Amino acid sequence: MRAFLLVPLSLLWLACAPVRPTALDLQREGHQALHVGPVTLTVHLKRGGQPLTTADVQVQADMTHAGMATVSGKTVSLGGGLYRVSGLDLSMAGDWVLSVTAKPGGTAITGTLPLSVQP
Repeated sequence: MRAFLLVPLSLLWLACAPVRPTALDLQREGHQALHVGPVTLTVHLKRGGQPLTTADVQVQADMTHAGMATVSGKTVSLGGGLYRVSGLDLSMAGDWVLSVTAKPGGTAITGTLPLSVQP
């Protein structure tokens, strides 16, 4: 009998628990084309619609097809949820995906951003 009571109570507790956004919203600032070679870009990071202003942020980029090595970049906070990403050496034209992991308060949240690289 107790087991039957625990299940509905636990579901009620989950339904009332606050929703914590786990996805990171990314938006690239500016519309200048990216070209093969080292690039610097600025991304706006948001969590739950609010700018992510303080976080340890790590980035990497991968091509959308297999066989290419992952490249990493460095980030610097510019304030207001803007982060400058530098040191990405995009070695081939085509479609890439920028993956961002941010750790505000120690909890990792991730997001991705498609990039198109011109020759």
